[in-house]
Amino acid sequence: MPINHSIPLLWETGYRTQCIHIVVSSPQIRPMMSRLLFLGFTLASLACGGGANVYQGMDPLSIYQIASEEYEAREYDNAIQALDRILLAYSDWEGALGARLLLGHAYYEKGDYLSAQSEYNRFLDRYASHEDAPIAALGVCRSLSALSPDLERDQTYTNEAITICRNAVIDYAGTTQSVEAAGIANQMRMKLAEKEIRTADFYLNR
Repeated sequence: MPINHSIPLLWETGYRTQCIHIVVSSPQIRPMMSRLLFLGFTLASLACGGGANVYQGMDPLSIYQIASEEYEAREYDNAIQALDRILLAYSDWEGALGARLLLGHAYYEKGDYLSAQSEYNRFLDRYASHEDAPIAALGVCRSLSALSPDLERDQTYTNEAITICRNAVIDYAGTTQSVEAAGIANQMRMKLAEKEIRTADFYLNR
């Protein structure tokens, strides 16, 4: 009866490593061949099992290019992984500030607004005078407004969004980001006003 063996192999595609399996059938396999195959299976399985750093040996610019491509393809988790690698291993790289800003964008587009807010704030803490600071400030404003809940719930994030967005308007007056921040602040104020009206109607109709 044929003996089937599933052999894991590594398949290199660009900067990704994929694992595939092939099946080998033979009427009989000698003991020595069995031991060799077992060793090969073990090593390949370990490699296919993950844990290897896919960015090992790559320079930060190459990793950043990968992150940008993943971001444009809306593969935000992959972009975040690449950007985290840059900021962990190459924090002194001159392009690290761009990686930090793109990381904030990736978290925002993913819908993780708390992480986005944190990354934008980290950018502002480190590069407050950089020309892209208005973009990061608007990112904080947008993230907080996205965290603003339904009217029936606590409006802490709404109030915080108003404060932060107003600060962005003042700090970066004359920029397009300032204009957008002003619009968001107005939306948040209208939201709070609507909540107050609903609350007043509730008590009047009791």
